[in-house]
Amino acid sequence: MWGIGEDGECLLIIDKNFLAYCYVVLEESENPQEVMDRIMLQKADFPSLVKLEPVKRIFFGRPIKAIKVIFQNPDIVPKYAKF
Repeated sequence: MWGIGEDGECLLIIDKNFLAYCYVVLEESENPQEVMDRIMLQKADFPSLVKLEPVKRIFFGRPIKAIKVIFQNPDIVPKYAKF
């Protein structure tokens, strides 16, 4: 995170405990647990994968089912988000 200190100097704050994430948006008929099981079967392809969480979110004003995919390495999220 970038900021400006009281003395006007630019600051960079790095949180080494931050876990990056993205969402997998599910079709209405999909079962979140089944999708999470399929993702876990491919875990070897995603070595930075830490955790999966089923969630409900609002997407363009509509409630949806999704899976929050949490990664240890934030630099890899853009690559995995397109997978």
